[in-house]
Amino acid sequence: MKLYHGTKITNLQIENHMKSRYGFTAFFGALERDLAIKYAYHSFKKLGTGYLYSFEAPKPTEIINFEGKISHSLVFRNLIYKLQKENHKSILIENIIDYPTEELALYTTNTILIIFNLELITNLKMIGKY
Repeated sequence: MKLYHGTKITNLQIENHMKSRYGFTAFFGALERDLAIKYAYHSFKKLGTGYLYSFEAPKPTEIINFEGKISHSLVFRNLIYKLQKENHKSILIENIIDYPTEELALYTTNTILIIFNLELITNLKMIGKY
């Protein structure tokens, strides 16, 4: 599946990817390009640089319906910790409302892929600069 990732990192290298904000290895991608652009634009507004990447990863065997809940919540945070402890390679989360900040809120449901095993990521390339 083709996914998108918005970041502040100029030359994103998966093998050198630092730990996520959760304290363990996890890489987040969006099926919707517009969501990843919001994250890249957020980095641009905050730091002066923002980049959009595309990449591919296999479709995971487990899919979670987040039922229109917001990712900026304790429920989502606890879910991420639980999934990582269960040693999932990746998880697709559908019907989630995600955005980088309130200022750039995109109150539509999206689909995100959380990858715990970074070896699943292929064909990473920068496709936009903001």
